[in-house]
Amino acid sequence: MLGIQKKRNPHFKKALNEDIRKTSLGNKEIDLTLMIDVLEHVPNPTEVLEEVKRISKFVIFKVPLEDNLLLKTWNFVRRDKPRQHLIETFGHINVYNLGKLKYQIEKHMGQVLDFYFTNVFDYYYRNSEHYKNGMKIGNKLINFVAAHVFRLSPELCSFIFNDFVMILFKCY
Repeated sequence: MLGIQKKRNPHFKKALNEDIRKTSLGNKEIDLTLMIDVLEHVPNPTEVLEEVKRISKFVIFKVPLEDNLLLKTWNFVRRDKPRQHLIETFGHINVYNLGKLKYQIEKHMGQVLDFYFTNVFDYYYRNSEHYKNGMKIGNKLINFVAAHVFRLSPELCSFIFNDFVMILFKCY
């Protein structure tokens, strides 16, 4: 993947294949770090946050918000099988809601400058071939309802349903 990125982005100054918990980069060497779908996979996210704070001036996180009412209820009913599925299938060993995520990042990194929810429901509801052709009726219903709840309140929607959040941080 690094080779592909270097070829597609010849202006990159540096592309590394390192453990994000301990890098060879200097203090504040990176202007902007993209942490896309990382925190939910690492055993000790605090180490990641501390290292990214050290090497970066700004960070954009994209994190799935899986600590929600729907998943908690489904886990209770199915005796933690959905949670185990997230771990075994996707490697999501950490689950977040917006409050927990913002608290953890602010505690170890700096200041939230901006955030927004991605509204995956509207995408699946309106644009996805999977929705049109292969999604089960229960999942279609969830996406339909979530897309409409999102229009009322994105934060409330993330409390009830799975979504993603994008957060821009300034590192101190």
